[in-house]
Amino acid sequence: MSAAWLLTAGSSVIAVTGTAGNWLTARKHASGWLLILAAQLIGLPYNVITAQWGFIPVTLLAIPASVLGWRNFRKPSTKGRCWRHAMAQPTRCQTPGAMFSTKITDQSVSVHVDLPHPLDLTEPEAGQLEANLHNAVELVLARYFR
Repeated sequence: MSAAWLLTAGSSVIAVTGTAGNWLTARKHASGWLLILAAQLIGLPYNVITAQWGFIPVTLLAIPASVLGWRNFRKPSTKGRCWRHAMAQPTRCQTPGAMFSTKITDQSVSVHVDLPHPLDLTEPEAGQLEANLHNAVELVLARYFR
C-alpha cells in the first residue's frame, strides 16, 4: 500500500464521516455527534500513522467535546430556567415549510408557527383553527396535570 493511497483513503473516510456527522447534527439527530466522534477516533491513529503531529492535540481535545455534545444533545436543557428537548418524537412532516418555535418555562408554554403562505381563513374557520390548536396543546399538556 503506497503512502499516497493511505493519505487519500484515510482523509476521505475521515472527511465523509465527519461531514455526515455534521449534516445529521444540523438536522437535530443525536447520532450526528456519534459520527463526528467516529471521525475523530479514526483520525487519531491516522494522524499518528501519517505523522501529522499537529492534528493529534486538536483531535484529543475534540474527542471529549463530541462526547459532551452527544450527551447534552440527548437531555433537556435547564439554562435560564427554560426547558427544551433537543428532539421531538419523530413523525412524518405534515406542514412543509412551516417553522415552529417553542418556549417552555416552569410557568408557561408558548408555540409560534411561521407559515410558508397566507391562510386566508373566514371568521368561522379561524374560530375552528383556534379550537383545534387549543385541543391539540391540551392533549400534549394533559400528562403534566395528573
